[in-house]
Amino acid sequence: MKIKFQIIPEENLIVHKLTGDFDIDCYTQYSKTLVQCPEWNTVDKMLSDIRGLNTNNVPKCLDLMAKLRREVYKRDYLNVLLVDTPISTAHSHIYKNCLQSDKFRYKYCSTLQHALATLDLDVSEKQAEEQLLNLKHEFVFSEE
Repeated sequence: MKIKFQIIPEENLIVHKLTGDFDIDCYTQYSKTLVQCPEWNTVDKMLSDIRGLNTNNVPKCLDLMAKLRREVYKRDYLNVLLVDTPISTAHSHIYKNCLQSDKFRYKYCSTLQHALATLDLDVSEKQAEEQLLNLKHEFVFSEE
């Protein structure tokens, strides 16, 4: 799985793009690394672009993903998942339902325009697509 990301402090936003086959070990390591960034404490919005992510492994990982959300990410923020297939939409919906009792804020959108509006970001769709293509950081998973 490949993860590119960027924290945009002036928007209190983190943008990350996940591609390839979903890998819970990689995602766990990424999550633990991300929350160590000093800027993490200012984030109140997250755009998770999962277009191009094969989510077939997600159902068997839902409990661990929910545990990561509760125990690693912890903070309240609005996470908008950008989806592009019926299966990624279904998996996003199931994940959102797993966390419903925790009152975490999750939305999923099938268009970037809707995701930007949901996050209340004043940026054009073209600018956002360009930014998604040029995220500053790439997480490198190390199998220990």
